[in-house]
Amino acid sequence: MAFKFRLEKVMKVRQRAVEQQSLKVAAAEQVLVQLTGERDRLDGEIFRFMRSAGVQRGTLAVQDLLGRTSWHQHLWERRDQLTGTMAEAQVRVDTERVDLNRLWRDLEVLKQLKRTQKEAWQAEMAARENRDLDEIGQIRADRQRREKVSTDLAHTA
Repeated sequence: MAFKFRLEKVMKVRQRAVEQQSLKVAAAEQVLVQLTGERDRLDGEIFRFMRSAGVQRGTLAVQDLLGRTSWHQHLWERRDQLTGTMAEAQVRVDTERVDLNRLWRDLEVLKQLKRTQKEAWQAEMAARENRDLDEIGQIRADRQRREKVSTDLAHTA
């Protein structure tokens, strides 16, 4: 008789849930990595814009200054929006990780329960086998005693 864990189906469902949640965590982390790359690219663009002189041919035109100021504000607004989006993405990653940890803990509880039940089953099987062997030994000893008594009676008669 083999060991049968009664909650095997539940454990398999929980295992699938952990795997699916792991995929969600990976997807959320990938979004965060992409946003981080976009922010780094935008930071580089802002840095290059700030370093560029903006003055061409020795003249300073008001129109150019207004355009540069407007572009500068636009870049910073995009960066602020991106920072907000990154914060939301980080919150999502953290939430997905919390869910993954909860599901993983549930699965580990089931695995531990299975191990405990299997160990108890194995101990019970070993005890049952020992009882059976003891019983067989007692039956053999009783037979041998009876055979000895009958052979002793046969010799004395």
